[in-house]
Amino acid sequence: MFHTWAFRGEHLNQIIEINAKRVFRLEDAQSLLPVLHRMTEVADSKIRCLLQKLDTIEDRESVIAQDLEKEIDLNIRQWQQKIEKLGARPQGLWLIDFDNGEGYFCWKFPERKIMFFHGYQDGFSGRKALFSNEEICKEEHKFQN
Repeated sequence: MFHTWAFRGEHLNQIIEINAKRVFRLEDAQSLLPVLHRMTEVADSKIRCLLQKLDTIEDRESVIAQDLEKEIDLNIRQWQQKIEKLGARPQGLWLIDFDNGEGYFCWKFPERKIMFFHGYQDGFSGRKALFSNEEICKEEHKFQN
């Protein structure tokens, strides 16, 4: 997709590849987190609300229940598509991997920073800390206050 951007009377041409494989430096992935966190927070809130509605329905085979399930699925797919458009990989509900050329930086909502990574063959259970436990505790404490 080709875009021309006007900036101070000048035209800047930029090629944006949507869904292109992207290799992230840690700083690049971290810079996306405010957007990803907000997108995920909104999607999570909406899905929790839909699940609460679904829990009040006794007949899970009813049209209303089926429509709610479809809406939940649609919201999750939309979230996944947005993540993919940014070049990252959704790996589960609210779990995102960023290819770093040697494996993945790994982020799970509601973490405030990317603090873990894992190899290409490892999954979430194989993630390892990017920083010492002391540094991770400091980061988590910052956001709890």
